[in-house]
Amino acid sequence: MFIADFIYTKLNDKEMFNIPDYSKRKALFMSPLMELQKEFADVEFKSIDDVVCTIRSYRSITLVQSEETQLVDEKPLMVDISCDSDASDSDLDDPSVERKVHVTKPVFLKDLLHYLLSDPQKDKTAFEKRGIAFSIGIEMVRIKKGMPELTFYITRLIDAALDMDSTGFPLRSNNTLTDNEVDSAFNSWKLSFMIALCTSDFENAIDYLLKMFLKQDWSISTRIKVLTCIGLSCRELSGKHDDFIWGKGDLQKVKPKNLRGPGHEAFLRLDSKELNGRGIVDVALEEREKKMIDALEAVGIGEGKVVRRSRKLELDKQDNTKNNTVHTTFINKKLSKLYFSMVALWEDVNILTHGTGFNVGSMSEHLNSHYVNMLSMIYSCAVPSCTVLVDMSIEQIKILIGVS
Repeated sequence: MFIADFIYTKLNDKEMFNIPDYSKRKALFMSPLMELQKEFADVEFKSIDDVVCTIRSYRSITLVQSEETQLVDEKPLMVDISCDSDASDSDLDDPSVERKVHVTKPVFLKDLLHYLLSDPQKDKTAFEKRGIAFSIGIEMVRIKKGMPELTFYITRLIDAALDMDSTGFPLRSNNTLTDNEVDSAFNSWKLSFMIALCTSDFENAIDYLLKMFLKQDWSISTRIKVLTCIGLSCRELSGKHDDFIWGKGDLQKVKPKNLRGPGHEAFLRLDSKELNGRGIVDVALEEREKKMIDALEAVGIGEGKVVRRSRKLELDKQDNTKNNTVHTTFINKKLSKLYFSMVALWEDVNILTHGTGFNVGSMSEHLNSHYVNMLSMIYSCAVPSCTVLVDMSIEQIKILIGVS
């Protein structure tokens, strides 16, 4: 105990116990040992806070290119998804060395859900599993949009997102983050993950969230997070872009591999209704047409006249038209339905509380203001395309007058 107290004093510049009798006995016990200190070189000690800060600081990669040193941020993924067989072969013959378990990248939502719910106390690979789930979970949900698999697991994924903690959350290895900054990054990921769920299966996700908003004993912060998720999901599906939402860019890292080159394009063309099943034939036909047009243009025939329109331009035009149609369809059929449902909920709550909104104690004003703000956000998504915009405007004015 005296030795432990001595080490603690050296590290923190203060004694652990400040008791006179204890200090005398410690000095008597340590006096022979202190004589040995003269025979050793002085060692510089740091406080525990400095040591912790050193451990938390992550190094950045240094790349030398063209005799110039450049600091490059490491990727946020902290786990190794690939299996390095060479690293473990040297220990295969040693029975005393435990073989390292490699965690693979999930392919199905069932595996993703298992990774998100893995318990570090029961699973030795829980940190690796959760790290992978954090790294690709949002993108994986987005590429499953419209699939029956997502519909089947949507409620369990929402519950997992709301209940999980930041254990295994991957950090950028060149930054020293405080606990508050880590919590902020994790909450941003959680919100983006829930938005991915709502935008990929809007009706089932929103119905479940609104039902749980009324029945579940959620905290105020969880309710505010759910309302924010609903509002931002409506913005995305209405065609508005919020660049602070994670996982909307690179979806290729979790997509299955495609066939190479023309083979994959041929199968995509076969699925096109406009080609009537002649996709593979058209590949060769378009190549011949292109060669013929190039030959004619080389001798000046047809110069200045458009004889062939690029199919890529046609497809891009169709995609833009399709996106505009999708946004308008969502606004008219789903957005307006959600808005009137939330307005009806607000009116029912006001009837029960005599016009005071949600009654949750000291946080009532905060929750009520956020609910009205999300209603305003959903309403703004309907402008100017919604066919029932007049009715929505009347309801919005009533709500704003009632809370003013």
